[in-house]
Amino acid sequence: MKPHNQSPGQNRPRDRHLFDLLELRGLTSGHRAALWAVIAIAGSMFVIETAAGHFCGSHALRADALDFLSDALLYGLSLSVLGKGIRARAGGAALKAGIMCLASAWVLGSALYHFEAPALPHAGIMGLFGALGIISNLACITILAPHTGERRVFRLYEDEKTGPDILGSSAVVVTSAAVWMLQSPWPDLLIAVLASAQLLWLAARTLRPALVAYQGSDRES
Repeated sequence: MKPHNQSPGQNRPRDRHLFDLLELRGLTSGHRAALWAVIAIAGSMFVIETAAGHFCGSHALRADALDFLSDALLYGLSLSVLGKGIRARAGGAALKAGIMCLASAWVLGSALYHFEAPALPHAGIMGLFGALGIISNLACITILAPHTGERRVFRLYEDEKTGPDILGSSAVVVTSAAVWMLQSPWPDLLIAVLASAQLLWLAARTLRPALVAYQGSDRES
């Protein structure tokens, strides 16, 4: 399927999956309201989990907050470039990837820094906010469910995550139990490194092609 507003001559291999992300045609008012609700939930949970992770010393909780940030950016930028051309969608994709690169690198760097002097996080607070993360993701999934037939793909690559899921928050809950049973900070640090490194890799993977397409769209316009 060709990207929106793309002429036949612009159908190049580098654009094969590019800008299915942010392609939202025929968006109903109900679907738009659902997306705004998800943006509000995801944005709030990013702030809440980041603050809770700092308060209780959990890097895994801060890494899970990044997942909510990604969702809020994804849907927010999708709505902001609704109906616009490839250049705007490329810019939105590059902006999201750039923000996620910086945020993921910060959480990853913080976790690695604490490898030398790890501190035991508060397992109870970790578990509590991890459970809140699961509930929030389930709420987002429930809100979006009635609009499944209306949705377009929100992704840059075929295997990119395209919506809320509970895996990250579930991992926080399991990690909090491991921290409590072992009385060790290492489960928290290891999960944080794995989760933030994966998000950093995914963001870096999408940043370059988005920038290339953004620059290319300027030359081809």
